[in-house]
Amino acid sequence: MKKWLFITSLLSILLIYGCSASSPNRYGEAAAKTSENSNAKEYKEDFNLAPYRQKIDTKDFNLDSSFGNNNDVWYNFEVDSSIDTTAPQIIGKTDGYRLQIFVTDNLQQADSIKDDAQTKLNEKDVYISFDPPFYKVKIGDFKNYSDAKDFRFKLNQLGYAEARIVNDKINLFNK
Repeated sequence: MKKWLFITSLLSILLIYGCSASSPNRYGEAAAKTSENSNAKEYKEDFNLAPYRQKIDTKDFNLDSSFGNNNDVWYNFEVDSSIDTTAPQIIGKTDGYRLQIFVTDNLQQADSIKDDAQTKLNEKDVYISFDPPFYKVKIGDFKNYSDAKDFRFKLNQLGYAEARIVNDKINLFNK
């Protein structure tokens, strides 16, 4: 009786393990796919999209009469001449201070921090300088140490706790 019990239990174990689902081998499956693809013919795409493009009949449109005067497009928008819309130009460099907010060896990470700082602070003067092997993200063109210190306080409040004042060549603008 023990013999039959042993044989049936052994057969049932073999049956269960033999019929159970097995996960495919990660590398074996990929190898099988590449071998199938190597035997397949390469097809060249020769479908022409030109017959299906929509043709626009321009004889129904008189562009000159539909828009009237070219000034109508701008809805008679007039620029206030008292507002100077030109961007400030750099006229030189001098010794000054900048706030260094981040140092990394990854250019993409430095560029990401620069974009983030520009959006948070609405500042245009955010710079990335390369001092091998590091990229340094710096903000501002401060002539006075006290101005840089005041701005550092603002940066600390906005989450740039590592901001520190560094001596640097700053840009001088015409405005």
